[in-house]
Amino acid sequence: MSTSKEKNGIILNRISLNQSELANLQKLLVANPTAKVVFVTDLHEVVFDRLPGDYARFNQLSLKDKAFFAWNGLRFGTQYIPHKLFGWPKHPAEEAYLLPDPKDVAALELISPFKPNLAMMNFYQHATYPVFVCSNIGEHSYGYMKKQYEKKRKNCPEHAPFNQIIQGAQIATKANGHMQKDKVETFQHLVTIIENKLGYKPDIVIMIDDQEKNIKKFKEAMTNKEITVIGYIFQNAHEFLNNIKNVFTQPTSESSKEPSTSTNLTPSSENLTSCSS
Repeated sequence: MSTSKEKNGIILNRISLNQSELANLQKLLVANPTAKVVFVTDLHEVVFDRLPGDYARFNQLSLKDKAFFAWNGLRFGTQYIPHKLFGWPKHPAEEAYLLPDPKDVAALELISPFKPNLAMMNFYQHATYPVFVCSNIGEHSYGYMKKQYEKKRKNCPEHAPFNQIIQGAQIATKANGHMQKDKVETFQHLVTIIENKLGYKPDIVIMIDDQEKNIKKFKEAMTNKEITVIGYIFQNAHEFLNNIKNVFTQPTSESSKEPSTSTNLTPSSENLTSCSS
């Protein structure tokens, strides 16, 4: 049974790791002000916050749909659990089990119960460097969550369209064999996506993820690849924006996504505000 002391130790370790990584980033940028830098962000619990009420959403389903989700959820679990424990069988695709119809909104709401984090999207919108997504999410769920953001930003004209903020994404698709972040190949594929989009290989990748293990796997994947991975273990937008306020800055123009020569990367406070969520 975990104690509050143990929990505090985990929190302090996360904070210490983040501070160390950001300090290393500052040193790298001072040493090489023209370094090609890219953001890589997780989606779940970073760009999108989980909504409560799973049971209520499940209860709204018809009896037939409840039976479908219960049975196929069990089928998914029998494949997912041994994969996580032993690496076998191949990682199952959640959408293949729980989303027979990509247009089934009720099913999408059940497997992707998230709302946009406008503060984080606003930060990425004004970031000096290009932003890419790396997530275990399926392609239909990804499309659904993008639509949720577009609906939300209709009341927030200062927010740009999703595809103008996010330059590309490594997600789990049928075409790539439903790649997941527990494999180095996923991050190697991500770098290929980045290179194909930008036309160059980044020197530094800043990865923002709520799971330290994913950051470690990315670092492992980039061993001997001449790419430095700076990891930030995400907890909430307020803490993140406060921690990096002395590291990142707003670009000189809205369309600027080229590598910056500046090492003072602090966003102006007016660009960190967002309409109410």
